[in-house]
Amino acid sequence: LLFVGRLELQKGIDVLLENAEGLLRQLPKHHLVMIGDGTWRQATQALAQRNELDGRVHCLGQRSDVRSWMARSELLLLPTRYEGMPNVILEAMAESLALVTTRVEGIAEVLGDHFHEQTVRCGDWEAFFKQIALLADNGSLRRTLGQANRKRVESHFNLENQLRNYELLYEEILSKSAT
Repeated sequence: LLFVGRLELQKGIDVLLENAEGLLRQLPKHHLVMIGDGTWRQATQALAQRNELDGRVHCLGQRSDVRSWMARSELLLLPTRYEGMPNVILEAMAESLALVTTRVEGIAEVLGDHFHEQTVRCGDWEAFFKQIALLADNGSLRRTLGQANRKRVESHFNLENQLRNYELLYEEILSKSAT
């Protein structure tokens, strides 16, 4: 289970830390890896050092090898309270990774058709952790979502399509201002 982002309240790191022990008790074969830095860094390190968690929480700090961590992870976790368009979601999708996140601004546009299987209502933390357990225990569904995520990124967020969309937008704006 992988979290990548700023270790701040916005990203829901407090909720993840509060529930990590129960989640890992429910998923005895899993580890929680947290990559990032921020004001909650000490709290994440303290959690990683708790004996009850038996070395299953890893606070790695800022890393340049996030992509390789995504490649060996089963799920990306993003319990965010608000976003714009989170790059970490696009990066995870490009690595064929399934995810569990909250329904905040920008998420539906990124995930498309597989929005509901990978999101919960923002603030519904019980549903968030249930969804993690569901996907962690269902490899087939996880792989299906990961493959769908990869296809979505390739078809909707590649550089060529993005540049063309900007061109169309600028042409539309210019044509309106010319009249």
